[in-house]
Amino acid sequence: MHIGLRIKQYRVQREMRQSELCEGICSISQLSKIETGKTQIKPDELQAFAKRLGVTVKDLESDSALHAEIQTLTEYAKQAIQLARFDTALSLCKQAIAKSLVLQDRTVYAKMVLFEIYLRIRSESWEALIESSKILLQEEYELETAEWVMFYYCTAQAYQHTGEYSKMLEYLVQVLKYMERTPLDDEEAARAYNVGSNACFFLRRPRDLYRYAKISEKLFLEMGSFHWASVALNNSAHGLLLMGRYEESSEIYEASYQKTLANMINMSCGTSSHNLGCIALLTNNLSQARLYFERALHHYGLEKTLNMFVQAEPSLELATVSVREHKFAEGERWLQDVEAMLPDLPGAKYLYQARIARTRAESCGLQGQSEEQLAHLRHALDIYERHTVWYEAYEVATELAELLEAHREATALDYYRSAIQYHDSFEVACGRKILEHQ
Repeated sequence: MHIGLRIKQYRVQREMRQSELCEGICSISQLSKIETGKTQIKPDELQAFAKRLGVTVKDLESDSALHAEIQTLTEYAKQAIQLARFDTALSLCKQAIAKSLVLQDRTVYAKMVLFEIYLRIRSESWEALIESSKILLQEEYELETAEWVMFYYCTAQAYQHTGEYSKMLEYLVQVLKYMERTPLDDEEAARAYNVGSNACFFLRRPRDLYRYAKISEKLFLEMGSFHWASVALNNSAHGLLLMGRYEESSEIYEASYQKTLANMINMSCGTSSHNLGCIALLTNNLSQARLYFERALHHYGLEKTLNMFVQAEPSLELATVSVREHKFAEGERWLQDVEAMLPDLPGAKYLYQARIARTRAESCGLQGQSEEQLAHLRHALDIYERHTVWYEAYEVATELAELLEAHREATALDYYRSAIQYHDSFEVACGRKILEHQ
């Protein structure tokens, strides 16, 4: 057992909060890293903790040379990550996992497997991530609540990218279950609440999205982490957007944009601009929407580590703007740009393929091409069905039913029935409804 874990055990036995133990010694985030074995403890910190806990330094010291080797390998792996050498980091991580098995410390082993899962996220190795996640699901391992939150969220992301959307929703439900047990006084809690707000977006829970984001923002500000506080601020604004509180949401996004612009955080500038564009689009202010989406593309273009998913989003929105301005050829060019990006997208291409089909359907509808409109919508619905994206399938099926009903087609009723089934499936996946098995 490593020193940090012993410190935690004594702290819990004495019913001390992290803030009580570390006061005057180190920061809460530093103590959290020590307790989870993510950083080495300094000699003066060790003595101070021992005195406050009422134990000797010898009581806290670990005599495991193996654990020291594991910690060293982990530190080297983290350095490799910073250099974007993910293969090297993964190799070091696997060595640490092998040593943790020899050490026979289940907690250390679980943390090393979780570290491997984080690496799989960075290298976008989705199938391998899912295989690693199965290890932690086979039996109960001792991980922090916030670590379980991150584990379920990472696994949910993997299922999204491999096209198992319902499975993704099931894991996001687990994220929120663990959220209720997350402490409020450490760095991991701040990250967990930020992840929880992201989960609420997919689960269509805007009020909880807003609530978790505000908690995350508060914790990050207390830690002095301005970048992550701005991310949480954007999430809270997105919760307001989804609740239809457009004016409040716009004010937050604009304030966030100005702050992140002053600090040259291009990714956050792009996110704020993109969401301001979404609000303008929802309120049918097409000229303003175009300006915001173009600004988003500009900032994303300045980001060195640009994810192709990020660039695809405003491009799709600009296609919608062009179509609604009746600039159909321009809209098609934007859609073709997104299609050209698809081979380079690391996963979840199906979501963009469906959105492209829906935008083309809208374009055809505005041009009076009803048969083509229906064909594109059916294509989108087929994609959503195959990948169990139930809520979007419900939306498209409803749109198809309404269009067919307007043309007095008898098949409209079939699509209305399908829409109900899709919505029920979504509610089941989100844990809000249980269907009787026939």
